Order: sequence, then C-alpha cells, then structure tokens
Amino acid sequence: MDVGVLATLETIAKNNESYRSLFSGESLLRNNAGGSWARVLKKSFATTARCSDLEPDARIAYCRAFHCDLLRYGRSDVDQLLDARDHQGGYEDTHVVIGLLLVRDNGCYDPEVLDKHVAAVAETLLAAQRNDEEFSDLYAERVVCLYWAGFGGAVRPEWMDRIRRSQNADGGWGLRPGEPSHPHTTANAALALTYYLEGKPAQATFYPAFPE
Repeated sequence: MDVGVLATLETIAKNNESYRSLFSGESLLRNNAGGSWARVLKKSFATTARCSDLEPDARIAYCRAFHCDLLRYGRSDVDQLLDARDHQGGYEDTHVVIGLLLVRDNGCYDPEVLDKHVAAVAETLLAAQRNDEEFSDLYAERVVCLYWAGFGGAVRPEWMDRIRRSQNADGGWGLRPGEPSHPHTTANAALALTYYLEGKPAQATFYPAFPE
C-alpha cells in the first residue's frame, strides 16, 4: 500500500463537509462554461434538439457518442469522433477516449474496432504524459482516462507523486499548482490516486448522473 497516496486521500475525506458544496450540481454547472456541457449530456437533449445544431464540430461528435443508444450510430459517426483528436495527448484526445468508451459500453458499434481505436489514443496519452513534467487538470485527466482505457498498468509512481505534491492545503487541487481548488481537477486527481491505490490496470468508466 502506498502510504503517501493513502494519506492524500485521507486529507480529502477529512474535508468532506467543505467539499460537499463544492461538488454540488449547482457548483459544477457554474464551473462548466455556462452549463453547456451539462445541457448536452441530458438524455432529453437527444430528443428535444439535434446534435448537429452544436458548434464546433467536435461537440457534435461528442454529443452523438453520448447519446448513441438513442440515435443511429455508424462508421461515419466513429470517423467524426476520431477526427476530433489533436494527436498531442490534449483534452481532445481524452474526450475522444471517453466518447469511444461510451459508444462501446452502450453497445452502439463493434467493440473490437472501438478497442483498437481506444488503444491508439491511449498510446498518445501515454507519450504525452511521459513528457509532461508539470501538474495540471489535463495531467490528472490523462491518468484517469488511461485507467478507463485499460492502460493503468503503464501509470508511473512518479506521476502519482507529482499529483500528491500538487494538492492544496484544503484537500483539493487547482487547475495548476498554486491555483484555488477546482471541482473538476479535484475529482480527476482523487480518481487517479484511488485507481493507483487499488492497483487494477483497468477501471470501470465513471459517468456522472445527469437529470432527464
């Protein structure tokens, strides 16, 4: 058991009361660019509006992936999702991994084909993470996505050390070291540390529950 990782998670637990409001639905919406993503993720969105109404094109691809069980989903949709990649291990790549896993787990497309694409994007995330020497929201998100993609065995101990060292005194993490704690970054960092502590190379993908 990694004592350092455990101590970090215990710090979060001790501050549970103060973080309850930080992770409330209202706070998450307020920190989500006006709540646009929350609107897209509601199941009712797929039946009351068209994903094609969104901008930019990448959001159309993510929207169709989120709602693939309610929409017709085919090869052109997978291609559109893959076109959203930046091939640099940035947020576009982490979001594409999540989209591909959603499509796979909802049984919307051939899982073997999707797993090959997931593996290819995961390799890009690994390469970017190995060359990244500074903690950030993206840094923690890459680690989480690697576990979701089944590449947790490649996660390095020094990455966890960097995440631990970047924790704020209140138990959370900022978008970058020294910045105020942010709900998205704290969630990513806590998940990354928890997954590492559990020691499993693959973790079930975590999807938040959104109202209808």
